[in-house]
Amino acid sequence: MSEVSDPRLLRHPDVLAMALPVLRSDYTALETYRHRPGRPVTAPVTALVGDADPVVDVPEAAAWERHTRGPFRLRVFPGGEHFYLTAHWPDLAGHVCEQPLPEPRVPLSPPVPALVR
Repeated sequence: MSEVSDPRLLRHPDVLAMALPVLRSDYTALETYRHRPGRPVTAPVTALVGDADPVVDVPEAAAWERHTRGPFRLRVFPGGEHFYLTAHWPDLAGHVCEQPLPEPRVPLSPPVPALVR
């Protein structure tokens, strides 16, 4: 798994049964994704990055701005090791909660009543 995972977790078949399919899917996505240039989206985009991230530096995160015509925000957090955002959870949660929800593109229909058997 990674250096942040407790190695004792690997001894539990139930944990492995939950985690391995997700990890396999992540690696498949990483290996098979090919960017197809297109028009920028109109949705707001927020890029989150650590100031010491060993994989994505701040200018690379800022480059996401060119992929949207909507609002763009860049949030730089101290740190950069894997899962660095967990140390900044309150700030991250506050940032997410500050973001306005988009208006629905189609009228919302009333909920469908549950079927009774």
